[in-house]
Amino acid sequence: MSKKPAAARKPARVNLPKQALTRIADIVARGGSPDRVGREVQAIVAAWRDDAELDQGEVNEHVAECRDSLAEGIEAARQQMDDGDSADKAAAAQGARSLAALEAAHHAMSEASRS
Repeated sequence: MSKKPAAARKPARVNLPKQALTRIADIVARGGSPDRVGREVQAIVAAWRDDAELDQGEVNEHVAECRDSLAEGIEAARQQMDDGDSADKAAAAQGARSLAALEAAHHAMSEASRS
């Protein structure tokens, strides 16, 4: 018996918004400054815009998806800060830094959506 050759499979497409959000979250978790996070967002969007395999409609969809997810993350971070122990100054400071970085990412993503 001969086996049929396996059909060449097209590699699964990477979920670019998820990948970008993971990268942003990593930078925020490591205490990245708002400026650093904003620059990373700009670099991510620039790479998408330069990718010959992506049309600008796809890029705009990715940017919108990330922007919306970041807005949800900001609300979750604010809620977590509101629910947190205000006596724990270190946690409050870390929460404020993370929130500022998320807001910077959202702002940069919003700016990219206007470009």
